[in-house]
Amino acid sequence: ILKIYNYAQDAGLTLALYPQPTFSNVTKIEYWANVPLTYNWWLEWFSQYERFILNYADFAQNNSIEIFIFGGESILPALPNGRLSNGNPSNTPYDFPEKWNALVDKVRAKYSGQIIFSLPSYLVEDIDHEFLVQVDAIMVENASALTSSTSPSIDDLKSKFTQILDQSFYKIYDRFQKPIIIGIKYPSIDGSASDCINYDNLCLELIEDRSSGSLSIDLNEQADIYTAILDTIIDREWITGVVSQGYYPAVI
Repeated sequence: ILKIYNYAQDAGLTLALYPQPTFSNVTKIEYWANVPLTYNWWLEWFSQYERFILNYADFAQNNSIEIFIFGGESILPALPNGRLSNGNPSNTPYDFPEKWNALVDKVRAKYSGQIIFSLPSYLVEDIDHEFLVQVDAIMVENASALTSSTSPSIDDLKSKFTQILDQSFYKIYDRFQKPIIIGIKYPSIDGSASDCINYDNLCLELIEDRSSGSLSIDLNEQADIYTAILDTIIDREWITGVVSQGYYPAVI
């Protein structure tokens, strides 16, 4: 991390630290489908997650990292009134709203930089968590389909993303009055703009499942997606930044 931090400083960039739990030998869907979700299990899970996050908050503070992000799709079932990927309740304890509020307070006590909480785009219209009032900004991670076509134009992609921004994402800004950052999660594979409608699963799940076989690379389609999204958000003052997600830093 420190090597990347030095590269970022040399390039005049701001570095954000976004720690994410990973699940050994299983996908996140498989993990959450097979854990017990009992009251005591949840208490232990949250205790471990809190320790994980606060450790990285300490690291960010000690190394002058300007932005600290947590949350994300991998821990969604743990949010208050959380749900599993199949839509069933995840059985989080009644006091989890207080626990999440307390976690943000603990991060704030350790870390003096900007704190951002991240959510996937498909949750935006249903989120009403009190602890989001305490963060500095909200990141919306977007990987949703921008077309049903296998060869969309940039104008087609811009039209769909405009609809998503104004009819969906704006609601979370209006509710919490926090700056919104857009996370772009479209991989460089054929069908990325349609969320892999030409395959048998969603793009990110295909990538996570290493047994899914080879996927066709399409750098041009990914570039068109980025162009459409950046052109669309540039005129919206309530969007204050963009994060390109999924980049593998070891490529450097």
